[in-house]
Amino acid sequence: MAGEDDKIISHTQPLKKLDNFSYDKAELSGIQKASNLKGFQQIKKWKNTVGGGTRPGFVNVPMLVGEKAGDSFSLTFTGRAIGLYVAAGPDAGILEY
Repeated sequence: MAGEDDKIISHTQPLKKLDNFSYDKAELSGIQKASNLKGFQQIKKWKNTVGGGTRPGFVNVPMLVGEKAGDSFSLTFTGRAIGLYVAAGPDAGILEY
């Protein structure tokens, strides 16, 4: 049974950010923004071909795949930070950026 404390109420946002280094304008970009692909491939529906387990949401989705030492790509962005999902497994390597 819903109680009085379960009501949804709106709150006003502060006019000034509480943390100037927050990620309030962050976005998740697609692999199609990668350029200068040297050894990397954009795979539209990636499937595990090396064995081992996979996590839900990381199969049959677009992946940027590099398989050899020295493979590289460029990714231009605006902001203070960037992050990457790395699907690591039995054949994982080292990612340097």
